[in-house]
Amino acid sequence: MRNRVLLLIVLLCGTPILAGEARAAVDPVAVVVRLVGRVQVQRGAAAAKAAAVGMPLMPGDQVVVPSGGQAVVLYRTGRTQMLQQSARIAAPTAAQPNGVFRQTVRTLSQVASTDARTQPNRQGMIRPISGAAVPISPRNLVRVRTGRPTFTWFAVPEVRDYEIQLRRVDGTPGPVVRYPVGADTTWTVPAASPALEAGGTYEWSVAWPDGRAAVPQRFRVATAAEQAAVARAIDHLWDLGLNPRGDGLMMAAIIYRDAGFTYDARRSLDEVALARLPVGRDYHLLRASVYDALGMLDQAQAEYAAADADVEAASGG
Repeated sequence: MRNRVLLLIVLLCGTPILAGEARAAVDPVAVVVRLVGRVQVQRGAAAAKAAAVGMPLMPGDQVVVPSGGQAVVLYRTGRTQMLQQSARIAAPTAAQPNGVFRQTVRTLSQVASTDARTQPNRQGMIRPISGAAVPISPRNLVRVRTGRPTFTWFAVPEVRDYEIQLRRVDGTPGPVVRYPVGADTTWTVPAASPALEAGGTYEWSVAWPDGRAAVPQRFRVATAAEQAAVARAIDHLWDLGLNPRGDGLMMAAIIYRDAGFTYDARRSLDEVALARLPVGRDYHLLRASVYDALGMLDQAQAEYAAADADVEAASGG
């Protein structure tokens, strides 16, 4: 990490800037949300850097788009622009940033300054234990969007008859409801059973014949208002011309994460990886924060390492 002393880390969006490069005394005016090809960004007289999804852009930045390439940027005004040739980023035309842009910048700033790396979520860590069907998800009081969530757990060798034990625990704790599952280690509340109540906090565990029930885990079902608020925010991405399952995946992940729908945030970030979109430090730190919240600490540390590698690459070291 010898080159890290040569860097100034801009906490606003987590984008590394070389020490010799003057930092503009302004906030970002745009964010990269989609890339095709080897797009680069040049700031002032500094050498051009590879663009990445989530990268903030300052007034005067030159977005260098190669032949056949493409960059989609989201401006602070809420306007999106598809660049199919090189262009310079203009100064903002509105004093107040659009809500989606403001949320994006705030969240990336937050994950860039988190202490999760040095103080990881060990209390909620997922740890497989020999001979125990440890719950994997949902857990850690994470919110789920549906009253029919899917439960997953670690398998126990030779067990073919699992049972889910579920009860509501907020207010006056309800009775334990038992569901026979069979040999699968994934189970969803079936249509034939009542859905879990919106706003309710539940505790669940896994048991099997002649075995000790797993340590229970808790989660919360989102309220109708919480679900509606997220649905509106996702719909707004469409209004901006961003597909929440395509060029708006990272924006969708931020919306889900901020709403406490961590599993949905993880799925969106996984889709960014599957789509092989160019990503940078911001993406890796965001993904690390999601993994940390879920108790997936090994995966979180891998994303922190990827973020460090991105910084080292940007420094040329």
